[in-house]
Order: sequence, then C-alpha cells, then structure tokens
Amino acid sequence: MATWKTSLTKFWIALLRYLNQPLFDKTRPTVLDPWKFDRYNKIQFLENCWELKYSSKEKHS
Repeated sequence: MATWKTSLTKFWIALLRYLNQPLFDKTRPTVLDPWKFDRYNKIQFLENCWELKYSSKEKHS
C-alpha cells in the first residue's frame, strides 16, 4: 500500500527528471508536455533494461 510519503517521493523524482532533461541535445528530443515526457522516460527505461538483459545473455552464451 502506497503511503503519501512514497507518492510524494515518486512525484518529486519524476519532476526532477522532467526539469533536468537536456534541452538542445541532438540524440534526445525535448519533450515539453510532462505526461508525454513521463511516457517517453518509461519507454527509454524499458529499452535500456531490454538492452542490458540481451547483452548479458549474449555474454553468457
């Protein structure tokens, strides 16, 4: 069960990620809508996890 402290902590982490995004980076798009940024950030996280999992399986094979 999430308490208000954990919810507030998750909110601040998401807000800091949004505010600290690179603005003029050619490799990453700048996303001004916070909801779209959250979705984009989650997708990037999952892609990074997928790459790590795939590369670790490749090393062990």
